[in-house]
Amino acid sequence: MVEVLRRRGGSASRPAGAPVHRAASALILRTGPTGTRLYSARNFRPGERVLELAEVTWRSQRDGETVEHPFGGHLYHPILAKAAHSCEPNCRVDFTRRALFSTMAIATGEAVTTDYRSTDRRMSRPFDCHCGSRRCRGRIS
Repeated sequence: MVEVLRRRGGSASRPAGAPVHRAASALILRTGPTGTRLYSARNFRPGERVLELAEVTWRSQRDGETVEHPFGGHLYHPILAKAAHSCEPNCRVDFTRRALFSTMAIATGEAVTTDYRSTDRRMSRPFDCHCGSRRCRGRIS
């Protein structure tokens, strides 16, 4: 299943109950054997804003869909939660600017990835990484 996220549109344009997010029209959700993941619907240059994190929910406990804020608390964003992990990610979370930025060029159709360990001191669900990066750390905990 492929779901294109648009800035405006009917219920088929974004996940049910999700608010409309700026820059979401540049992203696609694809559901496959490993779950629903986030992909680029267009090319991004290094340093470009991929997703604005203006509408977030704060959670008191960490879980598999949150990002730990440096000052405590756990931020949940329904689209960011679908970004895959990579030990050599193409995006990073910038808490100061409340956005996800590309760290390298991202081609249309490429998975949007972050390094889960760059934002969390410890993982709620440690896992064995199979990202394929030459810098793959193996166990993410």
